[in-house]
Amino acid sequence: MTRDIDTHALVQRLMSRGKFRHMQALIRLCDLRSMGRAAEAMGITQPGMSQLCSELERLVGLPLFLRHSRGVDPTELARDLEQVARRIVTAVEESAETIVLRRDFDATLVRVATTVAAAGGLLHDLLPLFVHRHRSVQVQLSEVMGMGQEAALASGEIDLLCCRSPEVLPDGWSFLPCRVDQMVVIAAANHPLARKARISSDDLASALWLPNHISTLARHEFERLAREHGFEKAPQARVVSRQMALSWMLLREGTMITLMPRSVALPWIVTGQIVVLPTGIDAPLAPLGLVWDPARAQRATRTFVDFITAQSRPQDSAPATDRTAE
Repeated sequence: MTRDIDTHALVQRLMSRGKFRHMQALIRLCDLRSMGRAAEAMGITQPGMSQLCSELERLVGLPLFLRHSRGVDPTELARDLEQVARRIVTAVEESAETIVLRRDFDATLVRVATTVAAAGGLLHDLLPLFVHRHRSVQVQLSEVMGMGQEAALASGEIDLLCCRSPEVLPDGWSFLPCRVDQMVVIAAANHPLARKARISSDDLASALWLPNHISTLARHEFERLAREHGFEKAPQARVVSRQMALSWMLLREGTMITLMPRSVALPWIVTGQIVVLPTGIDAPLAPLGLVWDPARAQRATRTFVDFITAQSRPQDSAPATDRTAE
């Protein structure tokens, strides 16, 4: 790139001459590493793909791909731009969906991000009801973890966040508590401890535990409760996962137990596949609810918030269909 063009001038060049097709071409070439295969994926000719690539390289003023006999290799700059291009293409796809919803169904859109706990403890039973009662509202769901919650709020790409009560909120955003939650010890319904009326500390100390990921609240609470109740030296399996589906795959054999928020396990609890063991351990957690900005909320967001808050009370811990071993 010549040194006589500054950032502002480059922005103007990209805005005036850049095309969404350039973004698609960049993504396809990074993925497929071949002009021919990338062209086929986009439904254009190979010369057409080569032209798109050359146009984009002239726009940025630097090479994006290294050509060789076997295909192309993306440069570091191409890899950097690929992430931006994917966000742009995703935004275009979502915009098209919004237009069609408005045009054909007079539907409105609410963009909801949710943690695993809120998905299980709050949306698991309420979202199906919302869908049936509010057919004109399109709910666009995404899942977030850890620091991703703050990033989702800061990005402006969501209208509300379903999560546990956060310690800090951005200016203008507020938290509406909907349901309480607690840490519970769970096991598959066929686990020997599931048949006991009361689980002792000795039972917990001799059971095989499925450990939680080190970055999770469940891991922190396990270490605290294990010290308090005397099972810190209990044997642990050497498999760690943050995905509940994978944890269930390991638990269903009936030889391991684990500790996690009741909300996370709730979809499996209500089916009877997993039970809450009657340990007598009292470990309340911060409530689950909705984070939203009332000043920015459009009609679909307000409809969603009003429905969820009306259907849940802060003292509720689970829907009436919850079945446990307690």
